[in-house]
Amino acid sequence: MHIKPFNKLRSLLIGSSLVASLFCASVQAAGNQLNAQPTPAPVHSMIFTWINDHSAIHPYRKDALPALLKQGAVWTHLSFPDSLYTNGFDFATVPDEMHIMRFDDASHMQSVFSSPEYTEPAEKYFDRAFSRAAGYPATGADPTLGENGNFRNYFAIGLIDLADTSLSAEFVTAFEKAAEPFGLKGISMLTPMFPDTPDLLVVSSFTDKSGYDAFMTSTTGIALFKSQTTRYALVGGYDTKQPRL
Repeated sequence: MHIKPFNKLRSLLIGSSLVASLFCASVQAAGNQLNAQPTPAPVHSMIFTWINDHSAIHPYRKDALPALLKQGAVWTHLSFPDSLYTNGFDFATVPDEMHIMRFDDASHMQSVFSSPEYTEPAEKYFDRAFSRAAGYPATGADPTLGENGNFRNYFAIGLIDLADTSLSAEFVTAFEKAAEPFGLKGISMLTPMFPDTPDLLVVSSFTDKSGYDAFMTSTTGIALFKSQTTRYALVGGYDTKQPRL
C-alpha cells in the first residue's frame, strides 16, 4: 500500500528493484536544495518500516546497514513502536520499527545511499524484507540531544500537517506547554526537505508510555491536535537501548 504524501521518496516507501536509483534521484534533489545554502546542514532521516519476511531482515542488516555506518552515517535511535495515534495519515498499523539516522549534510546522505556497498545488498533483500517503508529526510535541531537523547524515556515521532492558522514554532510551543504536565521531557522540531512530505516532523520524549498515552487521550491533547492540525500521525516506542518492561 502506498502512502500518499511521500511521492518524492518512493525508494523508502515500497521495496523494489528501483530502490537505489529512485532514492538517489530524491536525495540528489535534496542535495541541490541544501547545497545552495552557505553552510551544509545536518540531515536526519526518520524511517518507518513494516517487516514482511524476517528471514530476509537478517542478511539485509548484516550486509546493507553496516555499509551506511562505515561511511559515516550515525544510527542514533532504533525502536520497536507499540503505539499509534493518527488522524488522516495512511498508517493502518503500527510500524514494526522506526529509527533516526544522521548524516553530515544532504550530499553525505546522497553518497551513502547511492554507494554500491549499500545499493547492491539493499536491492537483493529490500523487496523481501519489507512490505512497506516510509522515510523523511529533514533538517533542524538535533532530535537526539537533551532529554530526547535519554534512552530511558519514551519516544514519539510525529508527522504533522498544520492548520492554515498555525505556524510550526507555535505548534511546538503549544505542544510543549500542553504536554509538560504529562511528563514531556524534550521536543525537537524538524523541517522535511520536500513539499509533498508533512509540514513538520516532531520528535518528543516523555518520562514513560503511560504519561504519553494520558496526554494523547486527554482533553488538552485532543484539543491541541484538533485546533492546530489538519492531520497527524504519532508513532511511539522505547529505544532498543532501553529494556522493554
